[in-house]
Amino acid sequence: MSAAWLSSDRDILDERELKALIRRALPASAADPRPLRAVWGVLVMLIVLFASSYLALMKPHWLLALGISFALGNLYVTLMFYGHEVGHGSILRARWCRVAFQYFTLLIYLVSPHLWSYWHNRTHHAHTNIPARDPDCFPPVELEEDREGVFVWLARRINPGSGHWLSFFNLFVAFFLQGQLVLWRDSRAWRLQGFKRQRAMADTLGMVIFWILLAFSLGFRSAMLVIVLPMLIANFGLMAYVHTNHTLRPLGDSLTILDNSMSVRTVRFLDFLHLHFSHHVEHHLFPNLSHQYYPQVRELLVRYVPEKYLAPTHWLALQVLYSTPRVYCPNRGFVNPLDGTAVTLLSIEERLRESGRPRPLKV
Repeated sequence: MSAAWLSSDRDILDERELKALIRRALPASAADPRPLRAVWGVLVMLIVLFASSYLALMKPHWLLALGISFALGNLYVTLMFYGHEVGHGSILRARWCRVAFQYFTLLIYLVSPHLWSYWHNRTHHAHTNIPARDPDCFPPVELEEDREGVFVWLARRINPGSGHWLSFFNLFVAFFLQGQLVLWRDSRAWRLQGFKRQRAMADTLGMVIFWILLAFSLGFRSAMLVIVLPMLIANFGLMAYVHTNHTLRPLGDSLTILDNSMSVRTVRFLDFLHLHFSHHVEHHLFPNLSHQYYPQVRELLVRYVPEKYLAPTHWLALQVLYSTPRVYCPNRGFVNPLDGTAVTLLSIEERLRESGRPRPLKV
């Protein structure tokens, strides 16, 4: 793909020019840290603690308990997105404050803040959709064919789009599994970059011990409602965005952000609750920007680069995610290693740009 694109007035812009154009349309203070917004994050933490305590101590009727547990899972998603912004420096400036905040926001996912800073900020953002360098992308077929073992057998079936019944559970466990995979396998290559692997392992072990001790102290019923169900819902809510951010886009080391990333249009209330994480192209263009400005950036992208900016409805993106394979195959798009079914990148993008009723993909 070309690194340049046509805007609505047919002027050719490169990515640097586009970002400069958008910056001029935003307030000069848009990229400044907003420490007062941390108060809202602390408020969400207090609500989580109160709701968890209520479930554990009061033991409400199971219907009410399930509703509160489901809400808890969504609040953990909100906390994750707060921690995500904190990690990028758009809320707090002091490093120790950011790390302390992130211990709470990443606790339910068993992910160390130290690991997250190297995994997400330093690696994913710097090498988005570059095979063998971005921990978040699925492997190309040439790497997939050389892998074997129990984990690969499971991954091929649990990945969305495999057509296997195990893929139903993917969204509920994917972030937890990916975090462990990055820690125990991928992070070995970061030691020369200053990554302290033992520190990240100790963080994760501490989190595991905390949840196990809490589960034993709560008993089976309360542990399921306070820990297990919110953990599954939190994974689902987070991965419903993460899987649609990049996995339907091409791989390569010379792609622009508009090539390798995608936003979605979701329910307005969820967009508010989840801090506009649906605006993911916007985030990759301006990772240090407060989420409150992302809708404005979206409007500017639609105005300047409508042919390149991709933001289907969230539901359509999930439909395409589960109806297409995940292993990247050069010149064809994606291939399913279980049955050899292949789908072109062009047909995926055409489907994602549909505004009406989804139609079957061209195979």
